[in-house]
Amino acid sequence: MLTLFVLGAALAFLGILISLDALPAHAAGYGSALASVGALFAGLPGSRLARGYVPGARTCWYLAGCGVLSACGLVALAVDLEVLRQFRDLAPSLLAGMAAGGSARLAVGLVLPMLPTRKAPSLLGLAGASLGTGGLVASLAASCLLTIADANFVLACAAVAPALLVFAALRTRSLGLQRPEDSDRDGPRSDRSTPRSFVLAASLVLQAAAFGTLAFWLAAYLARVSGHSGAFGAGSLAVLWLGLTLGWALAVRLPLVTDDILVLCVPLALSCTGLLALLWLPGSAAAPCGAGLAGFGIGVLFPTTLRLARWPAAIGKCRWIARSIQWSLPVALLIAWAVGALFFAVASVALVWGVLACFLGALAATSIVVADYRVSEDPAVI
Repeated sequence: MLTLFVLGAALAFLGILISLDALPAHAAGYGSALASVGALFAGLPGSRLARGYVPGARTCWYLAGCGVLSACGLVALAVDLEVLRQFRDLAPSLLAGMAAGGSARLAVGLVLPMLPTRKAPSLLGLAGASLGTGGLVASLAASCLLTIADANFVLACAAVAPALLVFAALRTRSLGLQRPEDSDRDGPRSDRSTPRSFVLAASLVLQAAAFGTLAFWLAAYLARVSGHSGAFGAGSLAVLWLGLTLGWALAVRLPLVTDDILVLCVPLALSCTGLLALLWLPGSAAAPCGAGLAGFGIGVLFPTTLRLARWPAAIGKCRWIARSIQWSLPVALLIAWAVGALFFAVASVALVWGVLACFLGALAATSIVVADYRVSEDPAVI
């Protein structure tokens, strides 16, 4: 849960750093591209990818090294050394992406597969609360700091997230975690993948891309379209993360989507309303409200999809569900890069339309799985 908190904080700081970098028009979007490189650099090496194996010493030490490198790099950039000035525009995004990728690797690939399934709803709610609280705390801290300090101080504060990653990686190694037995994983372990598992994996990736694009570019979108300050953009990001946290908490209380298909109408209505508010009323107080509604809708849909996939048992049994959760971060960063570049180069509204397309695609994929489940009456969702 600490690594999920760090993941939320790193993603929130990444969205703030992209807006504060004041990138020129021809370089717009390169920040999230380098962030995806950093996430891949931190997330790929180590033991087998997201297969539920016990974390080895080399993997944990590697992730701790990524955290040290990110923290030291952000502090060095905050000091504004002469030799580092040429890297000040894009290097923070690379380092923040490395911290986020290391957190996703440690939480999703190593720790979450070892959690027991006896209290799956509680664990799922706690995971969402940890992720959302990390983003909320980072956004609120940046919003307050931007009113009293400059961007260099925000860079120095952003180094706290990778420092926590170092602690979590070393702590994970010292705990001596072991993977639960197959009898505790809701059936025998199997790497069998079905068409449903592929569709669910696509839905999870599209949901992460929708939220990631909004979280990374919301502050820059508000600054360009309506001239809002960086503090206002960071405050809107805080409302977005708050909506994600509340939506995730509500989703674990809703009935299973296989029992009540109307559950999918909640994220559809809320997210579409919020995105339309961002599209039509970006210069008013409706913008933070729209961001909160969009975050709330995505926050409802993501755990609903995970419950449909029988989380966390699916992480240890189906490689596509496990890998899709971990691959969703770099894919979301890459999509954010493409949408952000289009947003700066073509039209401002391209950002909102890109988020809406990803969200509707994810909702359609989840609906297909539910429809197939109810028509075929096959109890095996994956």
